[in-house]
Amino acid sequence: MPPTSTYDLAFRFTRALQPDALRIVATCARAVNEAMDDARLAGLDPEADPAVLLLARHMGRVAAGGDPEARHGEDAGLRAACTARIEQLRSADVLVPLVRRGIGFDPHLIRIYKDAARSRLRILAHELGFSGDAYELRGLAVGTAAPPRFELATARFRLQIDPDRMIPGREITYMRAEQLRGGWTGSPTRTEIGVLADISRFARTLRRELHLPASEQVASS
Repeated sequence: MPPTSTYDLAFRFTRALQPDALRIVATCARAVNEAMDDARLAGLDPEADPAVLLLARHMGRVAAGGDPEARHGEDAGLRAACTARIEQLRSADVLVPLVRRGIGFDPHLIRIYKDAARSRLRILAHELGFSGDAYELRGLAVGTAAPPRFELATARFRLQIDPDRMIPGREITYMRAEQLRGGWTGSPTRTEIGVLADISRFARTLRRELHLPASEQVASS
């Protein structure tokens, strides 16, 4: 099993601050349960998590027939705490905890995932010395509403991120290649998404296992 994530996500805090779409008890309850799960994955106590508490208050008001768009003065402290957590997490990498959490078909989470995957793979390419058109980032669709796989392609190797939670612990696949737009060669290696949490360390692993030069510098043509 993959290790428990010690990363946090801003998603539950933004949802708690903007719960307007949560208009029936069932969707409110699902949001509360998901927020509790995310807090646990981050190693935090759900009972003290401001997003969980704010969403729970919202559910109670909806159950009582209240306006789901109303704002309440007694929530000011919890709202401030959620805003503060969003600011703290703004510069944090979200790809690892998001893939571990599971993305499903939520369009908001898919957008976050796409941006995070592109950013993380671009950083990895640069860490390995690839720049310009010496590498390509490719989105590989797997369904009309599902999160896509992403591929980092170079003339030396391919690496894919697959967020499919049917195979947890095998979200990353990499293999040697012989040309930028050609096929893969050799046997694939599969590993857990957490390797992308430490780009420098993972780059060293790729250099060693794929026989990449230690100081690969590929200039743009």
